[in-house]
Amino acid sequence: MPRKTYSPEEKERVLARSEEIGVQKTSEETGISIQTLYAWRNKSKPIKVPGSDSPKQAAAPKEVKSSAEELLRLRVENSAMKDQIATLKKALRAFAE
Repeated sequence: MPRKTYSPEEKERVLARSEEIGVQKTSEETGISIQTLYAWRNKSKPIKVPGSDSPKQAAAPKEVKSSAEELLRLRVENSAMKDQIATLKKALRAFAE
Protein backbone atom coordinates (compact mmCIF):
# COMPACT_ATOMS: atom_id res chain seq x y z
CA MET A 1 0.00 0.00 0.00
CA PRO A 2 1.54 3.34 -1.01
CA ARG A 3 2.38 5.78 1.71
CA LYS A 4 0.28 8.97 1.77
CA THR A 5 2.10 12.26 2.04
CA TYR A 6 0.61 15.44 3.42
CA SER A 7 1.42 19.01 2.50
CA PRO A 8 2.51 21.41 5.25
CA GLU A 9 -0.88 23.14 4.98
CA GLU A 10 -2.71 19.84 5.51
CA LYS A 11 -0.51 19.07 8.50
CA GLU A 12 -1.21 22.49 10.02
CA ARG A 13 -4.96 22.03 9.50
CA VAL A 14 -4.91 18.57 11.09
CA LEU A 15 -2.78 19.80 14.00
CA ALA A 16 -5.14 22.72 14.58
CA ARG A 17 -8.03 20.26 14.65
CA SER A 18 -6.18 18.07 17.14
CA GLU A 19 -5.75 21.10 19.41
CA GLU A 20 -9.51 21.61 19.30
CA ILE A 21 -10.79 18.07 19.78
CA GLY A 22 -7.73 16.09 20.85
CA VAL A 23 -5.33 13.72 19.16
CA GLN A 24 -7.44 10.57 19.60
CA LYS A 25 -10.56 12.02 17.95
CA THR A 26 -8.52 13.66 15.20
CA SER A 27 -6.88 10.32 14.49
CA GLU A 28 -10.29 8.67 14.22
CA GLU A 29 -11.64 11.44 11.96
CA THR A 30 -8.69 11.60 9.59
CA GLY A 31 -7.39 8.05 9.66
CA ILE A 32 -3.91 9.34 10.53
CA SER A 33 -2.22 7.34 13.28
CA ILE A 34 -1.83 8.82 16.73
CA GLN A 35 1.94 8.34 16.53
CA THR A 36 2.09 10.35 13.31
CA LEU A 37 0.03 13.15 14.83
CA TYR A 38 2.30 13.32 17.88
CA ALA A 39 5.39 13.30 15.64
CA TRP A 40 3.98 16.19 13.59
CA ARG A 41 3.11 18.08 16.75
CA ASN A 42 6.58 17.60 18.23
CA LYS A 43 8.26 18.75 15.01
CA SER A 44 6.07 21.83 14.78
CA LYS A 45 6.60 22.98 18.38
CA PRO A 46 9.08 25.79 18.89
CA ILE A 47 12.00 24.70 21.05
CA LYS A 48 13.81 26.89 23.55
CA VAL A 49 17.49 27.22 22.77
CA PRO A 50 19.65 27.82 25.88
CA GLY A 51 21.11 31.31 25.94
CA SER A 52 18.49 32.64 23.54
CA ASP A 53 15.46 34.76 24.26
CA SER A 54 13.45 33.56 21.30
CA PRO A 55 12.27 30.01 20.67
CA LYS A 56 13.35 28.35 17.43
CA GLN A 57 11.55 25.87 15.25
CA ALA A 58 12.79 22.29 15.33
CA ALA A 59 15.76 21.84 13.06
CA ALA A 60 15.12 20.73 9.51
CA PRO A 61 16.87 17.56 8.33
CA LYS A 62 19.59 19.56 6.54
CA GLU A 63 20.23 21.56 9.72
CA VAL A 64 20.31 18.38 11.77
CA LYS A 65 22.99 16.99 9.48
CA SER A 66 25.06 20.14 9.80
CA SER A 67 24.55 20.04 13.58
CA ALA A 68 25.79 16.44 13.64
CA GLU A 69 28.79 17.44 11.55
CA GLU A 70 29.45 20.36 13.88
CA LEU A 71 29.22 18.05 16.90
CA LEU A 72 31.73 15.67 15.34
CA ARG A 73 34.07 18.58 14.52
CA LEU A 74 33.84 19.85 18.10
CA ARG A 75 34.54 16.38 19.53
CA VAL A 76 37.66 16.07 17.37
CA GLU A 77 38.78 19.55 18.41
CA ASN A 78 38.09 18.74 22.07
CA SER A 79 40.19 15.59 21.82
CA ALA A 80 43.07 17.52 20.26
CA MET A 81 42.89 20.13 23.02
CA LYS A 82 42.96 17.41 25.69
CA ASP A 83 46.12 16.04 24.08
CA GLN A 84 47.67 19.53 24.10
CA ILE A 85 46.77 20.00 27.77
CA ALA A 86 48.36 16.66 28.65
CA THR A 87 51.55 17.68 26.83
CA LEU A 88 51.62 21.06 28.57
CA LYS A 89 51.15 19.41 31.97
CA LYS A 90 54.12 17.12 31.30
CA ALA A 91 56.23 20.10 30.29
CA LEU A 92 55.14 22.02 33.40
CA ARG A 93 56.13 19.09 35.62
CA ALA A 94 59.52 18.89 33.89
CA PHE A 95 60.18 22.61 34.48
CA ALA A 96 58.95 22.45 38.07
CA GLU A 97 61.58 19.82 39.02
